[in-house]
Amino acid sequence: MRMIKHVSLCLAALMIFFSCKKETSVEVGDELPIEGKWEFKVPGESYQGPLDSAYIYNYGPYQELFLIGSAPDVKGELIIRAIGLEITPGSYKNPAALFIYGEDGIPLFMNDPSIEDEFTITITSLDSVSISGTFSGKVLDGQGNEKMLTDGKFTAMLTKGVEQPPQIVLGQLTLWSKNVCPGEGIEITIGDQSGFITQALDSEPSCGGDGTITIVLPVGHYTFKATCGDKTADYEVDITENQCTVMEIGLANFPVFTDYFPDMEGLNWVYQDAANTAETATTVSSEIEQINDIPYHKFTDLSGKTRYYRKNNNEYYEYGTPDYGGVTDAPTIEYVFLKDNAPENTSWETAVFDLTVAQIRVKGKLRFTITGKDFSRPIGGKSYDNLIEVFTEMLISINGGVSFTTAGFYTTVYAKGIGVVYAEIPKPYPDPNTQWEIKNYFLNP
Repeated sequence: MRMIKHVSLCLAALMIFFSCKKETSVEVGDELPIEGKWEFKVPGESYQGPLDSAYIYNYGPYQELFLIGSAPDVKGELIIRAIGLEITPGSYKNPAALFIYGEDGIPLFMNDPSIEDEFTITITSLDSVSISGTFSGKVLDGQGNEKMLTDGKFTAMLTKGVEQPPQIVLGQLTLWSKNVCPGEGIEITIGDQSGFITQALDSEPSCGGDGTITIVLPVGHYTFKATCGDKTADYEVDITENQCTVMEIGLANFPVFTDYFPDMEGLNWVYQDAANTAETATTVSSEIEQINDIPYHKFTDLSGKTRYYRKNNNEYYEYGTPDYGGVTDAPTIEYVFLKDNAPENTSWETAVFDLTVAQIRVKGKLRFTITGKDFSRPIGGKSYDNLIEVFTEMLISINGGVSFTTAGFYTTVYAKGIGVVYAEIPKPYPDPNTQWEIKNYFLNP
């Protein structure tokens, strides 16, 4: 992951810190002060503002140039640093160069010092009173995209009477989890900054490891929040100077879905047409509604119709009207559409009911068969595990129920802890069904 993604909170902290510590340029003797200013361009945009402070100070065996600028109209902050054995006129390239610019506490552009020679700070003039120079090269924007910064310039008076500029003492915090909430994951909030843990890890990672959130913060004691849906847990941590604290976020107090058809209020699934991925549809669950003194969760499904669902032990019930092309006058009934503990090839049927097909009054019933159990399959470009596949048939009889024939069928695939990941909109047999694959989902208990 690019550096700017790891240090965004660090940049915000630095910008807030320096905005409180700004010093205006000072006059030296009777000379007129030099106007401190900076500017640069990225494709399509120009930035400029006053350069408030410039320091050169000793850093162990090295010297460091430290420039602090601002853009008051947009709450902008600029930081430029260069390090060498001695700060003299000349060029300073990655990794000896650092450039950061942000607005309102949010980093917009930053060079990546780990990419050698891709960013250059050049001091063109330096004396005991003032400094000026240029800067240019590759930077990363807030999303980690490469941009080319050009026409960077700075001019400032050197601030006197200090051995070092204001310093901020930092440490790192790496957060990880063995489980994550379905959907976006576990949201972490520290102050006004936030991010998501979206990958479950089997064991404690190293600092900054894949699947973690790594945050750089000033040394101190912090309280932060971890959120799964509308459930929030508070955590406390001490950030230690130049140390990395690795901390697990546990979900013991958060809900973990194990149902194959979660039916709590506030759940949301988005599906895409397998033949046309730009075509999407959403299913959402809402409040509980009593029907015949039985509580059901109300869903608006991908066909736009309202349906009602409940669960009893390992059986999942729908209260609704069998919906097939060409079928009319079907009754509203309750039926079991899934049994998550039944073995593969198990079948069950509804009671017989009356309906009309092509204006002919017939008998009908639904038959469900588990055609796959505990398997994995790629759906919508992502692999899903712990699946159950159910094949549903509409059976009709024109001889009063003596014999039945298939009038339509479709397949539904359920994933443990997620719900429907593949579904078909049933059409009259033998017309092909419309196939829908899950695109994303957010389970917000």
